Amino acid sequence: MNKRNKKRGSLLSLIMYAIITTFLAIIAYLLFFSPNAYAIYLGEERITTIRRDTTENAFRLNLLARIANLNSNSGIVLIEDVRLVPVRANSGVLTVEQALNLAVGASTYYITAATFFIDGEEIVTVSSYDEANLLIEYIARRSARATPKNIVAQNAEIIVNNRLPEDNIVSFEMALSTLTQFRMHIEQHTVSAGETLSGIAVRANTTVEEILSLNPGLTPYRLYIGQVLTVQVYRPLLTVTFDDVEEPVELEEPEEYKHEYEEEEEQDDTNS
Repeated sequence: MNKRNKKRGSLLSLIMYAIITTFLAIIAYLLFFSPNAYAIYLGEERITTIRRDTTENAFRLNLLARIANLNSNSGIVLIEDVRLVPVRANSGVLTVEQALNLAVGASTYYITAATFFIDGEEIVTVSSYDEANLLIEYIARRSARATPKNIVAQNAEIIVNNRLPEDNIVSFEMALSTLTQFRMHIEQHTVSAGETLSGIAVRANTTVEEILSLNPGLTPYRLYIGQVLTVQVYRPLLTVTFDDVEEPVELEEPEEYKHEYEEEEEQDDTNS
């Protein structure tokens, strides 16, 4: 019986020892060896270490948003993959905010820029397709007396491609200045009833002298219907058209303003 009790006691001791040892090993692993941070990699380069209070997807989206914000909210294509690898770190651990600021400076990326091709010629590149459309709309609205609808860039093609941030991408103001420059075209104009040489010159953004120089023997005050003239026509580089125009809505004045206006008129009549 004593031998059995001794064997049973030894077995229990071994089991208890194994349990305690395993428990202590788990505690030691958790305290000294388990991952407690993320190492941030851009491609193969390790950038920094952060606390484990974000996810890989959230960090990537925040990084893209910050870079886009620096580039007027353009579409951004990162060249490197962004990876968050669990690591053990006891020092040098940054907050997510600090790590994002560091990663923005270390990232390489393209902007999904939009290039205007006019009559097959590359003219200007802006930072996004939305900005290209905004330019077309702005030019149309500026030339229309009311609100244009169904705006079309008649002679332009917009091609979206990846460009480095510094790769010939211009501001909205610079693009607007370029696209509204005048370009000269030699065209044939057929005279219609009531037209004068000065009127034709005004509509073509040219001068009477230029028309006379292109049409030897032309008598300024003897135009006839059906006469064909060679004219230098100056048009903006970008030609914008729209199918129809929405007339501006006249808003009715609020009643209180009407009463104030009527009282002012009555006072004016009394004073006079």
